[in-house]
Amino acid sequence: DVDGDGDVDGDADADDGGLGCISIADARTAATGADNAAANFDLCDVLVTYLSTQSYFVQEGDTGPGIQIYEGYEWTPDVAVGDMVTLHVTEVHEHEGNQEVSAHGAVTVGSSGNTVTPQDISAGTLPSEELEAELITVVGATVSTMAGRDLTIAYGTATDVALRGPSGIAGVLCEGATFTVATVVTEYSPDSIHRITAHSLDDFSAIDTTGCGTGSGRAPAAGELLINEFLADPGPDEATGDANCDGDRDSSDDEFVEIVNVASEEISLAHVTINDEDRARHEFSMTDSIPAGGVVLVYGGGTLSCPLDSSIQVFLASDGRFSLNNAGDTISIVYDVGGGPPAVLIDSHTYEYTGDEGSAVDQSLTRSPDAVGTSPFVEHMTADTADASRFSPGTRIDGSLF
Repeated sequence: DVDGDGDVDGDADADDGGLGCISIADARTAATGADNAAANFDLCDVLVTYLSTQSYFVQEGDTGPGIQIYEGYEWTPDVAVGDMVTLHVTEVHEHEGNQEVSAHGAVTVGSSGNTVTPQDISAGTLPSEELEAELITVVGATVSTMAGRDLTIAYGTATDVALRGPSGIAGVLCEGATFTVATVVTEYSPDSIHRITAHSLDDFSAIDTTGCGTGSGRAPAAGELLINEFLADPGPDEATGDANCDGDRDSSDDEFVEIVNVASEEISLAHVTINDEDRARHEFSMTDSIPAGGVVLVYGGGTLSCPLDSSIQVFLASDGRFSLNNAGDTISIVYDVGGGPPAVLIDSHTYEYTGDEGSAVDQSLTRSPDAVGTSPFVEHMTADTADASRFSPGTRIDGSLF
């Protein structure tokens, strides 16, 4: 009884002016262009094919059509893949081109454990409007390019296909890797690009990284990569807070962490992450490395426009932001291959903007002197005795190269 009228046959919504059971195709039509529009119909006996943290996907049969049921960030899953469900839809909308159910009544699970078969598009079928919200699989895909969580892949006759991966994908795949993935197709505006969207590392299997171009250098040991400088609290305006020089002071984008290799050898950054107290905020790719005495600079986001020397490697946080807490946090560098030897803590620093670091606002904290593991972190305006600058991303305190 999904509409509360005492009738469970699915067609009794006519009693309250509803449409009764309609197809997913009609539901998608109702949602097209809608902005949280009221609805009054049932989706009956549709198969749950995929779950993410905020939603689940249903479709009619192995070849769709499909639609996303959006539940929100506080959702505790009350359905499982393989459930055949019926639900009364009360609201639909379109988000970034995706037609979705945005609100509904109680969900009735008619049966569980049904077979879910993804559509195999490995021959070269492209993600498209016809496949939107449907479960697909690609066998033997190859990574062409990687930029954080955004990849382009090739499979069959298809090339340059967009794939959006979950947090952590940069530590698992690399350019040249091959893999199999089973997940859903979604649309992404503003460019109306249909892409393969994976919400979990568990969506990937048969991963082979032997074809990757590998970053040279050995794995890091504890103390060989130092957190040398970081900015957790950019100043309130462009003059005091625009650390990435893009002309826009942003409390997240302008945060940065600077890492120096104090070893006498080149170090591979494969399996290396920069973390805060919550989670990994940046994951280096399998091909990244840092030369002896070299420096890498990771910003929270934005568009880097600072006139830095070409020897300084610059990245944007693969998590999309750092979110370093102004009041205090712990920043750490961790090497973890996963599923094998235990993780190695390479370096860490816990700061609190009380006591010795209490006035370190609108400026970075930096080791002084630079690149010495025993050096304390001090306020940059104090450390820079020449001109009391607020930060020196990618360089020594005085602006000279490492």
